[in-house]
Amino acid sequence: NSPSDLRGSADPNFTGWGRLPTDMTTGECLFETIKPGRVPFFDGRMMAPHLTVWIVARGINIGLHTRMYFSDEEAANAEDPVLMRIEQR
Repeated sequence: NSPSDLRGSADPNFTGWGRLPTDMTTGECLFETIKPGRVPFFDGRMMAPHLTVWIVARGINIGLHTRMYFSDEEAANAEDPVLMRIEQR
């Protein structure tokens, strides 16, 4: 939980955000964090556990906002209101 979340105490190791560069040779990065729980969408439906990611690069002044979901959360992912908006082809 975020420290501003009123549903329970926050994990003492949670800082709310992190920053890391990629390896300049391989382009890879490794970010270790705690797995989040489900959080409510603005209409009260529960979203699947996810990480919100903002990707930026030097010389590009508009960042990419995206989410990373967990493959072991099939049931939660199936009813996530954001994921349900993606057209399946």
